[in-house]
Amino acid sequence: MKPSVAAASVAIGLLVASGAAAQGKSHQSHGNNSRPSESALPTATAAGTAATGALPFAALDDAALVDAGTVWVGFSLARWSGSDTTELQAPVVDAAVGVTPRMQLALTVPRIVNDSGSAVGTTFASAKFSLLEGAVKLAVAPTLEVLDASAVDASTGRARVGLPVSVEVDRGPTRGYASAGFFTGGVRYIGAGTAVDLRPRLTISGALSHAWQAADARSGLPDAVRTECTGAAAYAVTNGFVVFAAASHTIATADENGAGATLSAGASFLVARRRVR
Repeated sequence: MKPSVAAASVAIGLLVASGAAAQGKSHQSHGNNSRPSESALPTATAAGTAATGALPFAALDDAALVDAGTVWVGFSLARWSGSDTTELQAPVVDAAVGVTPRMQLALTVPRIVNDSGSAVGTTFASAKFSLLEGAVKLAVAPTLEVLDASAVDASTGRARVGLPVSVEVDRGPTRGYASAGFFTGGVRYIGAGTAVDLRPRLTISGALSHAWQAADARSGLPDAVRTECTGAAAYAVTNGFVVFAAASHTIATADENGAGATLSAGASFLVARRRVR
């Protein structure tokens, strides 16, 4: 794997990570703002760090997989700031293993920290399958979501399943991505982005994501909608070690859906399997 490719993948995965934050109480508020961990919508607050498609569930993800026999581990943190409250995710631990050239398994486990204390947030586990290889790639990632117990709606339970689909177009130093999918509970999302290699080891990227969930007609609440723009930079220190940082801000998003800005940073590691002679 080229360092530039690893860097681009890390940055894009970071941009709109889906919310290793808990997803359950979309209209609970603290002052005027709800924390992203209480929103049913994907957010960039959880600094999931996908190197070559390691992130299990993202509103934007590439279609690449971790190489067969390779283990990828990422550690990151993110700080979200709303109009009257903040939330920290530290650490967010991501891991993926390449099972075959067309299949990987991945796991994301965050820790949510706010003025109420700290706890393990919503966990995601996925199996990602490559359906098309080449200059144009296509992948699908059936995902299991286990909600943080403190954010569970008693009427829906803790477990949700989803089906993200990602497409990627690789044009040398420039790559484009698009993703769309759904989760049970009525969440839908779509996103697109691009990454450019400025130097052999430095990549910058940008993306726009949109997520929505129809409200229960009996609740009298409006539909939940979240739109977010993001930018990131990643630097491959070595072929297997990448550091990155990102910033994001919501657009036309209500306070109850986590309107605000997020700063994220972290590092990822690739460990190749040793061949047995």
